[in-house]
Amino acid sequence: TPAAEEAALAALRDPDESVRYVAVQLLGFHRVGSAVDVLGLALVDSSVGVRAESARALGLIGDTTAVRALERLFTEHRGPDQDAARQALEQLTGLNYAIAP
Repeated sequence: TPAAEEAALAALRDPDESVRYVAVQLLGFHRVGSAVDVLGLALVDSSVGVRAESARALGLIGDTTAVRALERLFTEHRGPDQDAARQALEQLTGLNYAIAP
């Protein structure tokens, strides 16, 4: 519902990373297109889990306007958030992203 979407969007500002993590998951699972901009901002969250889930959510939503932000996450981080960014980028572009050795 619109009220649930608004509550999830508001939860992205919560100081508790667990709350932000669940909010991002919800927005991705329900493919909330209006959340693309805030999910893009969540790619720079202090929590690796929130960053990773934001990337997954953006991949699920399927809006290619997120590609630049996902590319930044992919090149600037290592670990689960980079892996999630790679998967989302492949979903959105059909290209295979890799880091050169």
